[in-house]
Amino acid sequence: MKTLSVRIPDELHKESNEVLEQIGLDVPTAFRIFLTQVAVTRSIPFTLRVRDSEWERVPVDRENQEAMDEVAALWGGKPAGR
Repeated sequence: MKTLSVRIPDELHKESNEVLEQIGLDVPTAFRIFLTQVAVTRSIPFTLRVRDSEWERVPVDRENQEAMDEVAALWGGKPAGR
């Protein structure tokens, strides 16, 4: 068994711990659940996104787009904008 040490801001720990306690979990159990889902789903178990208004779209050349499309295909995603 491995031990994981994570440094997080005090306020984040306090707020998340309060929520977890309300649903009957502690922080170590929540991390184990998260990592179990990563292993089972082979992905992050929630959507990661940036709102378009905060994200500057950067032009991508054909070679890089093809590489990104290959990665998306490996993860079961659809190529962007197609």
